Amino acid sequence: DLTTIIVAHDSGPQLAACVASVRRETDALGLHAELIVVDNASRDGAPQQLDGVVLLRNARNRGFGAAANQGFVAGQGRRVLLLNPDAELGPGALSPLLAA
Repeated sequence: DLTTIIVAHDSGPQLAACVASVRRETDALGLHAELIVVDNASRDGAPQQLDGVVLLRNARNRGFGAAANQGFVAGQGRRVLLLNPDAELGPGALSPLLAA
């Protein structure tokens, strides 16, 4: 149903909070959700600590646009949500987006 792409570079604990918010909201809606994290050569180890995500690792920082495109190519969902790692979905945030 939904692929969420997060491009990360040394995002620390913000990345885990972002992923948790996406999971909370997709679970609340009963959506089949795919989570893709594109790691742009992070040194903080945060992306490797995530479970249950598709992790695409770049050996160098390819920039936001190129990394986002990697996620789009890898994604299988009919809909795509692109998030920065410092974003968190609030309660009920996905419903109006999916309805639009």
